[in-house]
Amino acid sequence: MDTLPDPRWQAALAHSRYLSNLLQAHPALLPELATSWLQPLDEALLTAALAQDFADDEALKSALRRLRQRAMAHIALRDLCGLAPLAEVVESMTLLADVTTNFALAHYHRQLAASYGEPLDSQGRPQRLMVIGMGKLGGRALNVSSDVDYIFVYPEQKDIVLVGPAEGWRVDAKGNVIGLTTGRPVMLLDDLLVSLRTAKAAAQGGITCSIDPTPEGLARMNEVLPALSRNGDPQAMADGIERALGLQQISVAGVPDTSHFARVLVAADYRMKRIAMNFEPSPVRGLVNYLQMVKPGSRAGMMPRFWLEPNYEALWRDADGMAFELRGCGVKAMTEEDFIVASGHVQHSGKASAAAQRWADMM
Repeated sequence: MDTLPDPRWQAALAHSRYLSNLLQAHPALLPELATSWLQPLDEALLTAALAQDFADDEALKSALRRLRQRAMAHIALRDLCGLAPLAEVVESMTLLADVTTNFALAHYHRQLAASYGEPLDSQGRPQRLMVIGMGKLGGRALNVSSDVDYIFVYPEQKDIVLVGPAEGWRVDAKGNVIGLTTGRPVMLLDDLLVSLRTAKAAAQGGITCSIDPTPEGLARMNEVLPALSRNGDPQAMADGIERALGLQQISVAGVPDTSHFARVLVAADYRMKRIAMNFEPSPVRGLVNYLQMVKPGSRAGMMPRFWLEPNYEALWRDADGMAFELRGCGVKAMTEEDFIVASGHVQHSGKASAAAQRWADMM
């Protein structure tokens, strides 16, 4: 780009292909940004761009797209030029989502009310559609790559509509249903229903799955472990342990063991353990397998137990009990060292080896 309103922009464009492409494709943004970028994004600037009559829905959509482009460029310039702290970036992204969502909601409410009349509740009072911002939007902490998830609540009908990002899907080579664009797992409503129906009982005993060796497999492993340890090769030791243990037993508790929910639990646990023991390559760059962390020739840490636990914050509920939010989103890996007692059974130590703990933290 030949001429820029401010020389500081050059460094920002060099660090952001998105910003560079955006300004090249829409040069009309340059003079607008030049007059406003030194100040944080505010509501007045956003609403001014929408203060017009729209001939049709396409005109509205075009204006909202252009406003998003301008706001994203404004936020990126201030961020990359060192003028905006993180708190300003996430607040500005949240403000953009708030203004555009509320404007679109009000526009379509007026449009539908003009055609069909104002919606009323059972007492004859005007009833508006309520929109609840979920996750980072609800916490006013959107970042530039966040999805916006909403729950629409209809009080009169006592109905809930879940709304979120969607995409096409496909079945991968392992039989998993994943998104065409993101590659992320697709949520099945069946799984959501299973979790809701079993929540009360699960609160008493938890939802668990376990993959455990048989007593015969443990006895075989105990016999070959000294020879495998002398070999000094962690991978050869893992392969020998796998052969000695043989087929293992799977148990599921807290949800029906015939449900897809249970299958996902077992599949996640199984795959995590295969990645840990290098039976399957890690799909995540930088995540090495556990065997690479074990000292050659050492028997210590050769019987780690790894498992996964949900990593959510407390459930949020509004004062009316009409809106709920699952805060946080993720899973954490846990570990402890097992050992075999004289009876041939496995006993949990309650302690983790240093190498196993490092791998769990990386996972």
